[in-house]
Amino acid sequence: MNNIAFLLTCHNRRDKTIACLHSLFDIVQDADVYLVDDGSTDGTSKCVADHYPQVHIIQGDGNLYWSRGMYVAWNEAIKNEYEFYIWLNDDVELYPFFLDEFMQCYNQLSQPCVVSGIIEDKTTHETIYGGSDSNGKLLHANGKIQEIFHMNGNVVLVPKIVVEKIGIIDPKLHHDLGDVDYGLMVQEAGMKVFVTTKPIAVGY
Repeated sequence: MNNIAFLLTCHNRRDKTIACLHSLFDIVQDADVYLVDDGSTDGTSKCVADHYPQVHIIQGDGNLYWSRGMYVAWNEAIKNEYEFYIWLNDDVELYPFFLDEFMQCYNQLSQPCVVSGIIEDKTTHETIYGGSDSNGKLLHANGKIQEIFHMNGNVVLVPKIVVEKIGIIDPKLHHDLGDVDYGLMVQEAGMKVFVTTKPIAVGY
């Protein structure tokens, strides 16, 4: 899928990383994936290269963590000017309809925006990620597109038009809060952030 770049960063979670990629490539066989392996010592890079040689693997030194790892992946992908960028945590497994749900939500909104996917627990099916309102209340799927204030970055759709306005994730935050910060940047630029109408993946 040449108009979408999938962005991941990982560290010593080989089995989870492979399971995540497996769920993606089962759905999107021609996915363009940019994966930062931040100094893994468990053979992640070799395993990914053996199973999915088409993945663009970028090596980190073990000090990037999540936000800076995603920055490195995104900075590499942006050179090819994709129409959409999808953040993907390696501790999720995607549902087959995830991409259709993303695009239906985005097209229905008819405005430059970011869409965060609702993630549910693999065992309990309780909502665990997606986004919360201004009071910090986690929003649950209700069949409707809901606006959020604080965004979780587990699986997120960011269109090129948003990147052109505000750029990519800020590497000033080395690990957590980079997703929340980016969502706030979107809103400060006069755009909005929403969650999907239903869960699009399971998480651990």
